[in-house]
Amino acid sequence: MKLIKLIALIVLSMPATLMAGEMDEVKFKAWMSDLSIDGLKFYQIEKDGETMNAMFINPAKPDTGGRMISISPIKAFDDYQKMVENPKMRMGPTEGFIFNGFRTVLIDTQSEIGKMVAVEAKNINKTVVVSFPSKASKALIEETLVKTGLYQK
Repeated sequence: MKLIKLIALIVLSMPATLMAGEMDEVKFKAWMSDLSIDGLKFYQIEKDGETMNAMFINPAKPDTGGRMISISPIKAFDDYQKMVENPKMRMGPTEGFIFNGFRTVLIDTQSEIGKMVAVEAKNINKTVVVSFPSKASKALIEETLVKTGLYQK
């Protein structure tokens, strides 16, 4: 009986990141390599501190605009959520909503960056940010988020 209690205590005291299926660089690269976003192919991953950025380009025209998916620590989602709550922090129109059970923030930067969607992905213990062209509709954004497979990770 003491052994069962000890095992239960060890399991319950494990960090939440281990329980959430932590996404590391190898897993992220494998995930991104399987994706094609709006006909753009995965090109490379760049690492910036705790943030990893996956670049997607058109191989026939690499100089034209690409797309990006990045992952960062889950606590980074709070910065995006603050934009919803505080209009002074917004770059452009900002909307918070729940999509497939995940808190999501859509930000229109009203610049060359276009739109960004931040997702609080508790299933992988990360904040996922996906870039979109400035004229992308919410329906296209939601369709692309589903295509990434994020919700099944």
